[in-house]
Amino acid sequence: MSTAPPPYNPPRPKDTTPSSTHDDVPTEEPPAYSQLEPNTLDPNDPMPPATFSLHGRFIHASTTSSDPSYQTNHPILTLTHGSRQIDFQRVQHKYKTSNTTGQPVISHRGKDIYTLAHHLPILGMPFQAVAVPKSRKTLGEIHIAKAPVFHTGYRANRVLPEQEVARLERKGEKVPREYHWQMKEAGGGKGEEAWEWKDGDGRTVAVQWKERSDVGGQPGSSRDPNAGDKGGWVPKLQVLVELDRRTLDSLVAVWCLWVIHLHHEATKPKKTWEDRMSSLARKRPEGTPQGGFYAIKF
Repeated sequence: MSTAPPPYNPPRPKDTTPSSTHDDVPTEEPPAYSQLEPNTLDPNDPMPPATFSLHGRFIHASTTSSDPSYQTNHPILTLTHGSRQIDFQRVQHKYKTSNTTGQPVISHRGKDIYTLAHHLPILGMPFQAVAVPKSRKTLGEIHIAKAPVFHTGYRANRVLPEQEVARLERKGEKVPREYHWQMKEAGGGKGEEAWEWKDGDGRTVAVQWKERSDVGGQPGSSRDPNAGDKGGWVPKLQVLVELDRRTLDSLVAVWCLWVIHLHHEATKPKKTWEDRMSSLARKRPEGTPQGGFYAIKF
């Protein structure tokens, strides 16, 4: 009697990892945002001419509706009359895109460029206006001082590092006295506090002035005591030539330092007749009565 063979059962495969398909659901959620790598800012990048305006803590290029290009940690034009120090930063923008909506997102971060220090005259010493670098991508330390004898205006002088000065002195070489820009008062109806900026080659690189803003109560605006409260004065700087980023950053920083000085000069208390007489009395020689006249013998 014949019997049917048992049905063939193929061997069961050993445990294998299942292959993934396009329909598989990922086990890990993607991040909410993916950051686009920002381009490294090259200090030698050419920057086109632009007009900068100072509004409170922020310096805008061309229009106030645009994002600020620079910022300070304190409004410049609200500084009280005295020695002050503020931080000057370039506003850097980081661009992100959302993986869910695909919409761009912009974040801002301040990059330290300079510390601006302004000290008032004291005991016969002139004012001191110093821009101390906080980045190596600048023109270095810069001092503002009056131009030398037989010259007019002011100069933004280059300050060599101490190591460089020591090296030149060891070699018996003269330490060069160089300046980046010279500032002279300008006419031509440009506006209030008009100044012309020239480089060491005599080329006009920028002009500055201030004009009245139509926005009343603008924070950080200086007030004209003789014109009522119809808006503040807005300092402006028009860069006329193409500059590299390093030079432009330094120029705008020194301009802010110069605006601080002009603001101090415009708001310093004026001496009264009594103040002048009191000062004269303090300087009188021994034995001269206060308020008396000096006897001149021939």
